[in-house]
Amino acid sequence: MISIHKKVGRRDPIPCFVEFVGPRSSGKTTLLNCLKNRYGHEFSYVGAPDLSWFAKARIRLRQELFGRRMFNGHQLDAFSSGRLIKGFSKVTGGLDWYANCRGEIFVVDEGPFRVIMDYAAHSEIQYQVWRKFCINKLEILSRYRVLVVFVKADPAVHFERDKKRRVEESQRGSLQGYSSGYRESFRNRRFFREEAISLLEARKYNNFQMVTLVNDNDVGEVAFRVRNLIHNNVAWKSD
Repeated sequence: MISIHKKVGRRDPIPCFVEFVGPRSSGKTTLLNCLKNRYGHEFSYVGAPDLSWFAKARIRLRQELFGRRMFNGHQLDAFSSGRLIKGFSKVTGGLDWYANCRGEIFVVDEGPFRVIMDYAAHSEIQYQVWRKFCINKLEILSRYRVLVVFVKADPAVHFERDKKRRVEESQRGSLQGYSSGYRESFRNRRFFREEAISLLEARKYNNFQMVTLVNDNDVGEVAFRVRNLIHNNVAWKSD
């Protein structure tokens, strides 16, 4: 395995980051764990970004944004400001980690692009702030080579997984004392994901590739397919 701490020479390839995105309960993390256990030696890294980068980004952003209620000309309440800082730090920390990676292929769980896709804004104002932030970060992300794998689960399996997760979340919310109004605010969410996909499909940003993976079989068989998919879709360019 190539060390992520290896010094980059002039002829080293540009790193490629493989990010798995898709609906919740589609089996992304389970699939990545199987890929790591069986084929991890074939890649520079398989797993989540180093959490220390998230912590550093959060500290920096809190210092920069502490006490602010105006973001890009929009007035925000404390709840929205806190959530945005959390989202900002996850994406920023992931990109900071990307900038320090050395190697070839990094298969990433909970990477910055996935956070951009999955973050939920709870108001129009919060969404506009988040949208502007995401567009800026997509431009930074496009400096790297990114393979986006859209994971689609078998509908029947996805339904049962999602049903189970919703029950668990409902029980957890009751135990934590969330009011019905608070839980309702989380149902009225808006995501940037559709616009992000449209921007990539329109070739707005360079260095992105998009492929679809149907997670419809035994996890070992699907992991073998995704391993081949990654190798077949990554072509290196030397400086």
